[in-house]
Amino acid sequence: MHRIALATLLHQRAKVIAALAGVAFATALMVIQVGLYDGLRARASVLVDRIGGDLWIMADGTSMVDDSELLATGSDASVRAHPCVTRVRPAIVAWLPYRTPAGARHTLQLVGTERGAPLVPWSMAEGLPDDLRGPERVAIDEGDLSRLGLSPPLVGSRLEIAETDVRVAAVTTGIRNVSLIPIVFADIATARALAGAAPEGATYWVLDLAHPSCAPSIAAEVERDPRLAALTRAELAARTQHHVVTESGAGVALAFVALLGLIVGVVIVGQTLFSLVREHHKELGMLRAVGATRGELAAFVGWMAAFVAVAGGALGLGLAYLVESGLGGRSVGLVYGPEAIVGGLGAVFVMCGVAAAISLASVLRLDVVKVLQ
Repeated sequence: MHRIALATLLHQRAKVIAALAGVAFATALMVIQVGLYDGLRARASVLVDRIGGDLWIMADGTSMVDDSELLATGSDASVRAHPCVTRVRPAIVAWLPYRTPAGARHTLQLVGTERGAPLVPWSMAEGLPDDLRGPERVAIDEGDLSRLGLSPPLVGSRLEIAETDVRVAAVTTGIRNVSLIPIVFADIATARALAGAAPEGATYWVLDLAHPSCAPSIAAEVERDPRLAALTRAELAARTQHHVVTESGAGVALAFVALLGLIVGVVIVGQTLFSLVREHHKELGMLRAVGATRGELAAFVGWMAAFVAVAGGALGLGLAYLVESGLGGRSVGLVYGPEAIVGGLGAVFVMCGVAAAISLASVLRLDVVKVLQ
């Protein structure tokens, strides 16, 4: 029966091409939406993941890593003497005004950390992270040139941040936050000065622990101060992702577009298969009359649906990877993990299965006498 099904598809090339195009479009759309979702989650928590640490101390009520405020001086004192704490690192994450050379005023995100491991910033186009050592030195991303009003050569350029003249000492590549507002990196001393923090101030204290199992007890000790909260790195990353993806509505929008692609694919494939089956009712009736079982007739529809699913799904995955390569290095982040691939292919088979079920119903209801009249 599979030979008859494939021969039928080859005979009706125009309709088959339309079905393959519909499946490929729907597959690519769903894979891209899942990739955008995973990319959005990864970008939302990239600062937490890159700065690292086992436990983060922050102001109580912090909803995400970008929602930070300066902590009171000495808020780290209670944990520095803890035997499980091997290192206490300050971090500054702040939103500050800047002025372009043309005089326009906008907002950027400043990130300040201590020099050393882990390296922040982590993706360099020009210079090294250690080039930020020294006062009033910053690193900008090459994708933010138009927003910052700068042009090459970038290293050595001047920029006014928080009414302070700073020098570009290094250039990053591909480091963007979810809001696409320029992100600027600095040494902790420079970041403190620009953010108006005390010489020992921070918006986060990042703790490296001898044993991660110590985190709950240290967090409980920190939270005795009602002004403070403590979260593990994973908890802060998950909270940030939830705030950006779920509470902003971005996840719902991506899911809706993926569902729309699935519906479009079902309609196109369903119409194509139903038309092909209907045009061959007489041939199917003859097969039924000479002894073909209902299962064999159902296999006729199943083989056609399987061909469309496999060929269309492969074309859709290829299209999705072409889109990823075309957007490489741009502000749109696509992450094709196993969930995107498995989810996309699973949706293809669901799509073609639903479409095949519609056509199968008409095959199983065939009245041989009426068809052959």
